[in-house]
Amino acid sequence: MFVAPDRQSDGIGNQLINKAFAHADMRGAPIRALITFTFNNVSQGLYIRHGLFPRFPIYMVSVPRDRLAPRLAASRLRLESLMADAIAYDELAAIDVSAVGVSREKHHRFLLGDSTTRGFTIHAGNECVGYVYISAGHIGPLAVRRPDLVDAAFATALSFAAQTDCPTISAFVPGASEPALKAATDHGMRLTFPMLLMSNRPFGDWGSYLPRNPGFM
Repeated sequence: MFVAPDRQSDGIGNQLINKAFAHADMRGAPIRALITFTFNNVSQGLYIRHGLFPRFPIYMVSVPRDRLAPRLAASRLRLESLMADAIAYDELAAIDVSAVGVSREKHHRFLLGDSTTRGFTIHAGNECVGYVYISAGHIGPLAVRRPDLVDAAFATALSFAAQTDCPTISAFVPGASEPALKAATDHGMRLTFPMLLMSNRPFGDWGSYLPRNPGFM
């Protein structure tokens, strides 16, 4: 949601939020959430007045590919390509439900229809433990079944991204995931853009999930 600077304080933001929430009520959506800029205190005040409260930061992290490569170690997990004509969407949905509380089949179909994006399932031995999408050096969304696997899953995605010709590798990492943040800093990634998750109630296990971007949680 954006309001032109010269029209802010005219009540437009309130009207937009009210319309969005009316649509949510009509669709039976109990959770309202968004990612906003940490420095946008005016918008945060507006969201708080509408019952959306700060939960935790989400950091944009990045590293030049040539600096990442020397820090990579042997991957504990492995990636298998997601093929659009042979995908077990129910398995992906189970991972999504465990991580963020909802099935995201439409999102998977959208991402797999994008020729610039590659999707993978993440495996520990014979077990599928998560999935990840990588596009132009950007990692996300990434989800795993257990929080203790997120650092290894992220490191595995970094190893794949480092094999591309993209000059910069990036991701959005929730502050709720200490292992993922540590893995990012251990691989030389720097915090480049701090953001904030706000919602009307806590939801999901954000220790197991890395979003794609603020508009595509």
